[in-house]
Amino acid sequence: QVLSRKMGVKAMILICDLQERFAKAINSFDLVVKAAARMVEIAYLLDLPVIFSEQYPQGLGKTVPEIDTSKARGVFSKTNFSMIDVNMTECVDDLEEGAFFVLAGVETHVCVMQTALDMLKGGAKVYILVDATSSRRVGD
Repeated sequence: QVLSRKMGVKAMILICDLQERFAKAINSFDLVVKAAARMVEIAYLLDLPVIFSEQYPQGLGKTVPEIDTSKARGVFSKTNFSMIDVNMTECVDDLEEGAFFVLAGVETHVCVMQTALDMLKGGAKVYILVDATSSRRVGD
């Protein structure tokens, strides 16, 4: 049996905009990517769904290759700050009541925050994986 089902864990992992073009601009980007990649690997082992967003991938590139997106429930492009849109909400329709979300990515003070606020406004439980978030400036 898969551990997540055996333990009754009801969670989804959201990875926000960890894209190639941000590599040189985001503070400690390599450490953020390593932490996010670990979280994604663990999620796949536990059979937890993972969703990725990519901010304007035509200009900013795809999710960095260090993170495996091959088993993701979805990889969606976006042009808004928040990950919450029609594509994303369709992916969470089958989550049971009481499910929670683990959120990671960049930029913390914009896209990650807006996603978390939108989800909280909708009544979701959201946890931010601090080791896997960052912005251009340390204070953000």
